[in-house]
Amino acid sequence: MSVSETIRTRSSWRTYNNKPFNRDDLLELEKFISSDPTPPFGNTPRFKIIEKTPESRQLGTYGFIHGATNFIIGAISDAHMALQDYGYSLERIILRATEMGLGTCWLGGTFTRSAFSEELGLAEGEVMPAITPVGYVKKDRRLVERAMRWAVKAKERKPWKELFFDSFMSPLDLDTAGVYGEAFENVRLGPSAHNGQPWRLVLDEDKVHFYATGGRNKTYSSMQRLDMGIAFSHFELTMREKGAIGEWSISNPEITDSFEYVATWSN
Repeated sequence: MSVSETIRTRSSWRTYNNKPFNRDDLLELEKFISSDPTPPFGNTPRFKIIEKTPESRQLGTYGFIHGATNFIIGAISDAHMALQDYGYSLERIILRATEMGLGTCWLGGTFTRSAFSEELGLAEGEVMPAITPVGYVKKDRRLVERAMRWAVKAKERKPWKELFFDSFMSPLDLDTAGVYGEAFENVRLGPSAHNGQPWRLVLDEDKVHFYATGGRNKTYSSMQRLDMGIAFSHFELTMREKGAIGEWSISNPEITDSFEYVATWSN
C-alpha cells in the first residue's frame, strides 16, 4: 500500500469488537514502534501497547471508545517542538496500524490521563499528549459514533486555496504545486483536533514553510502542535516515497505574519 493509499484508508474508529490482539499483529506493531526513526526535531517519545483488562477499569475514555482491548500510549519530555515530534511519531504508528488492517483513533483529551499515565509510568518532566485505541473494528459504527463524525464533519477538508500558497502568498492548486502536489494533498487529508486543519503551507522554491492558525481560542495550542506533527509526517512520508529526503529546520522566512511560523522542510 502506498503512502497516499494508507492516508486515504485511515479513519477514526471508536467502536471495536472486544477481540484482543493476536500475537503476530502485536509483535509486528511493537517491532515498528521500536524501530521508528527519531522525529524531525530530536525529541524522542516512548510508546507502549497496553491491554485493557477487567481489572483496569480506571483506564477510561468517557464513553468515546467502545470495545477496545488495546491502546497505544506514550510520553515525551516537555521541550521545544516536543508536541510536534510526538504527533509526527504517533501518526506514523497509526499509519502502520492502518496498513495492517487495524483501527485507531486519536485521543487528545477524552481519556483518563492520570490512569493511563500511571500505566505507562510517567516520569518527572514527561507529558502524555495523546493516545489511541488500536485493534479490530466493528464495521457498523454506533449511532453515537456516526453522530460525532457528523458533528465535526469528519470527512470534510478545507479547499486548497485556503491551505497552500506560494512565496507571494497566492493560492496554489494541484498543478502549480508541481512535485509537491501529492504531499500537499496528503497533508490536507490528515486528521486534526475538531477537524480544525490548522496547517498552512508556503512553497518557496525548494523549501516548504509550515505555518499554523490558532485553534478555538485563536492561539497556537497544544492540540494544534500535535496536528502540525501529523502534517509533518504526511508530508515527509510522501516526499520520501518519491525519493526526496529533505531536512527540517526552524528559520522563519518572515513571508507572512498572518499565521504562526512553525518549521521549514528543505529539498
